[in-house]
Amino acid sequence: MSKNKKIGLAVLLVIGILICTWSIYNSITTMSQNNNSTKQLTDNNSSNTNNGSPTIIDGEESNENTSKSTKKNSSDEDAFSNSLKESSEKYIIYTVEKDETLKDICEKYSDKCPIPVLSKAILQINNLSNSSKISEGNKLKIPEKYISTGIKYTVRNGDSLSSIAMHFMKDYDYSEALKIIKQDNFLSSDTIKVGDELFIRNYDSIEVSSQLENKDTKNKEDKNDKEDKASSKKSTEDSKDKDKDENKDKETMNQNVDKSKNNATLNSLTNRIGNLVTYTVKKNDTLNSIAKNYENTCPVQVASKIILQINNLDSSSSIKEGMKIKLPENYLSKGKIYKVKAGDTLSNIVAENMPNIDHDLALKIIVEDNDIKNHTIYPNQELFITSIEK
Repeated sequence: MSKNKKIGLAVLLVIGILICTWSIYNSITTMSQNNNSTKQLTDNNSSNTNNGSPTIIDGEESNENTSKSTKKNSSDEDAFSNSLKESSEKYIIYTVEKDETLKDICEKYSDKCPIPVLSKAILQINNLSNSSKISEGNKLKIPEKYISTGIKYTVRNGDSLSSIAMHFMKDYDYSEALKIIKQDNFLSSDTIKVGDELFIRNYDSIEVSSQLENKDTKNKEDKNDKEDKASSKKSTEDSKDKDKDENKDKETMNQNVDKSKNNATLNSLTNRIGNLVTYTVKKNDTLNSIAKNYENTCPVQVASKIILQINNLDSSSSIKEGMKIKLPENYLSKGKIYKVKAGDTLSNIVAENMPNIDHDLALKIIVEDNDIKNHTIYPNQELFITSIEK
């Protein structure tokens, strides 16, 4: 082979090698770029999913975001159904009937709960701004507490949120009971007025026994008549002995003087409580936990009220760790708890449990200690009966 031919073949071989090398390099570069592009797309998709943005694949939204779009365009009934999952409060499901209004629905349960209160509760739990959003076929949540247990209570003259809480929610902490009543009835303040209707939760609907002052007056008159007759009979018998009669008069006069002094002493809470014990509030102490120290001799809510009163405090939140408060140790620990029975009156309770104290004064004491309004008491109500030595 000639020299020129050998040179030509060598050139062709080098060119072939260069072409193959370039081809391989180009293939590797292309594969690397494709891998990077695929990884970036995956990362972007993940990022978009986490950010709640629509994921676009080949110009179409993903199934997940298509579902979200469908939800946004769903009917009111679907919106009501979805909202049922949002609340942890127990409720029943009510399907709105044709031409039915919110007021119509609430009237069905008005024996348990005032209509205005239940209306607000239904709107709130269903995230509705007003009743016009309710239409036929809607599925409404109705809070179970308003229609199952509890009572509808009409505010009377002399009532306060405090007295209502003490009468109906004695198992709760005093301040917690007030908070619950205000929340359940959507009250922004403690102000209530005669005729207002309130919902009181978790209260068995036992018949309320209202013992008003006229009943007490009648019982008192009967008692006085009996005492007068007994006294008259005794005086007739004792008149046979002049000396005994004179001694009796002197003894009666002395008793009346002592009784007058005693009445003056017992007439105010501060005077009859006597000595007070200084107590330093500890960590995690509450008014309720402090009052529970006397739960065997005084209802917790009554003890709480008395402790607040003698320390000139407005509420249980005023009591803080390290604070020094006064406790009526003897007054609360030496009394007893009386559970009201059907047919009881304050007059009868006083006559049976406070016989050594003037009747009118005893009534005043029991009414003041237990924060009783209008001489009204209830079956199963727990009263504090103080034990006072003459």
